[in-house]
Amino acid sequence: MYRDLLLLTAFLGFTLAQSGADPYAPVYTTCPSSLKIRSAKDGLSDEESFWREQRAKQMIPNLEDYLKLANISNFNVTNYINKLKTDDVPIVGLSVSGGGTQSGLGGLGVWQAFDARSSIARAARTGGLTQLFSYITGLSGGGAVTVSLL
Repeated sequence: MYRDLLLLTAFLGFTLAQSGADPYAPVYTTCPSSLKIRSAKDGLSDEESFWREQRAKQMIPNLEDYLKLANISNFNVTNYINKLKTDDVPIVGLSVSGGGTQSGLGGLGVWQAFDARSSIARAARTGGLTQLFSYITGLSGGGAVTVSLL
């Protein structure tokens, strides 16, 4: 009984607070004090630069695994990998477009087709690209994929 009354009170309070307000209209609010805004011309933040350095260390063995799987003729994987340094590792990203459920399913299909954990992707020699992604972004249905992969 008390639980039902509490739920009803909470619902009515929310409803009354929203009544008359356009839920899509912009509202003024205060920004969090921890919000960091910087100009793109300033380059990467210290935090992202550190993250990229750490990620680059993981990228070299991932790239070596992928290139060996890809089996590119007349390409010496060992020589290429030995010449790589953490500051010149390729930066690879994936962007999944918007478009609702179809976009989400398509983006997920691409992710799986590139994932080294998939035997089908490895057989197709595309497996391993997912392990090279440093960045992933998505819009709408594509955003649902990016969140589900976290």
